[in-house]
Amino acid sequence: MAIATSVIRTLSACLLLLAGLVTAQQIVQQSVTIYAWPLTASKPQELAQITYGGSNAASQASISRYNAPKSPSGAEPVQDLVRIGLYDPITKDWHGIVTSAQNFDLNYQQKISLHLDLDHNPWHVGFSSYPKPSTTQKVLRKGQEREVVPQAVAEVILPTPAPTPHLNRPVVLSPDGKVETEEKDQKTFLQK
Repeated sequence: MAIATSVIRTLSACLLLLAGLVTAQQIVQQSVTIYAWPLTASKPQELAQITYGGSNAASQASISRYNAPKSPSGAEPVQDLVRIGLYDPITKDWHGIVTSAQNFDLNYQQKISLHLDLDHNPWHVGFSSYPKPSTTQKVLRKGQEREVVPQAVAEVILPTPAPTPHLNRPVVLSPDGKVETEEKDQKTFLQK
């Protein structure tokens, strides 16, 4: 009987460990497609593929594919406003923001902010751009020197827990029936 109990406990521990590993594996690598949808286009186009995961998803976000948006003809860059966001082709749901097409200029670096919910599922996309830094790393490739600056970077934003009130704390009264407060020594500027 004791052997059966220890075997059951060992199996239970193994199953819990396995369940934890499966849950951790689900968080390890997730990927989401971010779309760009110019106002003049009839359908969205893929802007970036962001891969994120791990226990600290924010530090492990990267862009695996990035394509700056093109005009509906595909020949020239977009000249108007562009929607950036998450798109579900089945339900036609769109979650995102609108930005100027000038933010995709080659002199600017783009930053895509992916907001996650408590289950690490994306629910919103943010976008910003800023001038590329003047100091860049240089890499030699086949005898040629070129600057290496990523066109876009990814940032994953996790939700922060809401503040919780301290309920059922007793109110401390002074002997004369007033609420006690800590009185700080108030000194004038000259006394300090």
